[in-house]
Amino acid sequence: MRQFLFSICFWFCCCFVYAQQNETISLSFDQTPLKAALIELENTYDLRFSYAEDLVRGKQVSVQVRNASLSEALHQLFDTHDIGFEVERSKYIILTAGKRVTPKKENIYCGNIIEKSTSEPLAFSVIRLLPSGKTAITEEDGSFRISGSSTNDKIEVSYIGFGKRTFPIKNNCATYALEAAEIQIEQVVLKHYLSDGIDRDESGRPVVLSPKRIGIVPGQPEADVMQSIQLLPGITSPQENASDIYIRGGSPDQNYITLDNIPLYHTGHFFGMISGINPHVTNSVSVQKNATNPKYGGRVSGVVEIKLDTAIVENGRYGFGANATQAHGFAVVPVSRLNSGFMVSGRRSYTDVWESPTFENLTKRVYQQRAAIDTGTNDSDNSGSGSGSDPDDDDDDLDDEVEDELDNDREQLVLGDPNNEFVFNEFNAKWVSQVATNHLVEVAGLYSNNESTYLVSARDSGDDYEATDDLFTENQGASLLWTGTWGDRFFSQVKGAWTRYDYNVQSDISIDEDDVLGEEQYTRNNRLSDLRAEVILGTSIADFHQLSGGYQFERPENFYDLVNMSEVDGNTIAQSENSSLNHIAFGNYEYAKGGVKLNGGIRANYFSALEEFRLEPRFSAYYKPARHFSLRVAGGFYSQMLSQLADLDASSIGFQKTLWIIADGINVPLQTSQHYDVGIMYETGGFVLDVEAYSKVTDGVTTSSNAFAVLPGQTFSVGSNEVQGIDVLLKQRINQFKFWGSYTLSESLYTDFSTLEDSNFPAFNDQKHAISLIGNFEQDQLTLSAGWHYATGLPYTEVNLINNSIVRNGINTNRLDDYHRLDVSALYRFATKNKNGWEGTIGGSVMNVYDRFNPLSREYFLDDADPSDLDLVVVEKNKLGRTPNLVLKFEF
Repeated sequence: MRQFLFSICFWFCCCFVYAQQNETISLSFDQTPLKAALIELENTYDLRFSYAEDLVRGKQVSVQVRNASLSEALHQLFDTHDIGFEVERSKYIILTAGKRVTPKKENIYCGNIIEKSTSEPLAFSVIRLLPSGKTAITEEDGSFRISGSSTNDKIEVSYIGFGKRTFPIKNNCATYALEAAEIQIEQVVLKHYLSDGIDRDESGRPVVLSPKRIGIVPGQPEADVMQSIQLLPGITSPQENASDIYIRGGSPDQNYITLDNIPLYHTGHFFGMISGINPHVTNSVSVQKNATNPKYGGRVSGVVEIKLDTAIVENGRYGFGANATQAHGFAVVPVSRLNSGFMVSGRRSYTDVWESPTFENLTKRVYQQRAAIDTGTNDSDNSGSGSGSDPDDDDDDLDDEVEDELDNDREQLVLGDPNNEFVFNEFNAKWVSQVATNHLVEVAGLYSNNESTYLVSARDSGDDYEATDDLFTENQGASLLWTGTWGDRFFSQVKGAWTRYDYNVQSDISIDEDDVLGEEQYTRNNRLSDLRAEVILGTSIADFHQLSGGYQFERPENFYDLVNMSEVDGNTIAQSENSSLNHIAFGNYEYAKGGVKLNGGIRANYFSALEEFRLEPRFSAYYKPARHFSLRVAGGFYSQMLSQLADLDASSIGFQKTLWIIADGINVPLQTSQHYDVGIMYETGGFVLDVEAYSKVTDGVTTSSNAFAVLPGQTFSVGSNEVQGIDVLLKQRINQFKFWGSYTLSESLYTDFSTLEDSNFPAFNDQKHAISLIGNFEQDQLTLSAGWHYATGLPYTEVNLINNSIVRNGINTNRLDDYHRLDVSALYRFATKNKNGWEGTIGGSVMNVYDRFNPLSREYFLDDADPSDLDLVVVEKNKLGRTPNLVLKFEF
């Protein structure tokens, strides 16, 4: 498999050649939207325009130009509009408002500093105002804010390894680009890697998502953060949840996710069906499928860093709105006299007041297994799946006797109307202050909770059955970040963060059988808290060499309490409390010159709970042999102390439960992993081809007994996970249309589970083929999006009932039907926002347009209510059926 993957990459390397750029420009536009004209110029002449959306929105151009120079053509293009331009290195063009406002006394200047060759933000750049000499530093997203009083103010920008450059002051928080002192081969940033607001550097740096620029994604009426991440090749959600993302075969708990440096152990609402990240105040999302910098640790899969709005703004920003499941509001307020600003936001579901059709579909999807267990059926009326096709048509793998038993159960059981109550609350806050000339302080906090009560009753031949599930989750956290720049070559960063996640569920079951009342109760409590601090120092040791390093301290604490109280079996209690002191030192070296970039580093970990020391080297290399063609390779070692145990308990709440635990070196070992990947990219105009092959081996994967059907007497099962795959992306942009398709060929296997009946078998999330085809269209204030998704069916374990005993036919040896669905979205801005105005947006979406019946899982349970006549209960969960959604929001 590995030889095949790397030979595919080598074949692509040999297929592309250098493309030549035209030397003259010809234009022919007649009442054409200005934005569409700029897109056509980018595709035709390999240009790159940088501009604020408000600058071009609603403007049209009519111009005829033949064989003119670039400067002449642009002058004629913008002649009828108040737009100025600046050409950088013959292809990068920065658009600005044509009329310049003369600064008044004590004007507040703002802007963004980026690396010209990649358009990535340059954090900790030094800003020096001329002629006053006043200085400031940029934040992590490259933004700055500084006040001045001279009518001839300019800014001098310097950054480690980039030298200095002086710029005239521009209005509208303009972007200023720096370049390395020597450039041999241009490096290109893909400003629209997939869609507007999704950018990626050729060198394999993180994919950066900007939700406010993305607009919409197929199936969602707004730019949902976690759903947008799933558009990237190699990232899937087999459970079709908004929050549970699998990055190249890694499970959700193996991803390191932070919100303003606060570690997140819970990223969803309503059992993951609703994203737990507020897109309306999210500034950027950095996604790394192969995190090679040694400052990242504690997880063996991907990294997702979420940054909220920086809050220091020239003018305030406010907004509110609602969709079919929740309402939101936010305020971003500057405090000029303190050189500071703050942001506050909130979201809340209103399902306790009104249950929309969208929420009803989500409810069916979440509670379908519980209904199936309660009734002993997998009736599609209670499953919440699509009704476009009969589920019985897809049950060829089921034994006929099992189907007969299910039919009998359907005739005997009368299911009462389920009563579901659910509500979530979510709050975010952030304060940013420039406390000194070169020092910036950020304080952030979050709080969210979920409360749910689900009641279901059934009647079977005169016997009454009632079950109640009560769930409460709470997530809270805070962080402090201080950044400072010392001269032109040194910077420092100090971080502190605390987070806590609580999960509490109680299930009560009462059975009135022949006037004899029996009761059972299941309680599950899980608490995880995490306190950490970090210091990072960086410097340039030469023009093209950078060195950084630091120290991290972590103290995770974990507690879980599992109680099963039964009048028949008595009481069983399982409790555990554990903690660890982790000390980490890391260092990284970077060389960047022309078309070559090299990174090498090491992370040294000491885990007190295990009394174990571990070294983790990381490396990456990038080479650009031709203008449109680049190669990259990366690898590294990773480890993870905190992980989740999957527990599928048929007698309790009707959805998969997980417990966070800390490795103890006995039952639960430290997870360790090795990653290797190699990629190639070809990009010209609006066309992109990106191919990446990867291999991952993770040891120490642990599960509880129910998840893998461990042999009797075993509590935990430990093994490895081997993942190999190749991701392919093709993208083409033509005027207002954007099309892209992604294909993933992968294999995820569990191996070396010696305590199981089968030691090697497909992982539960294994899908050999995954395809996504996306199309976007934008015209003035209207945006349309459609996407079709296909994936191989998920594996499951088939069993038979033989002589009143369950006999398994291997582990995960069967597969569900293949999965596919069509999603559409539409967004319309019915007012254009200007400096002192407002903007309204209305949008709609439909997931699974043709109501495809997509099975999610199939499980078997033994009903031993009558020991003399055991029944095999089949539980089949299905994914969402046709699910509409609407959004209405205002911003001013």
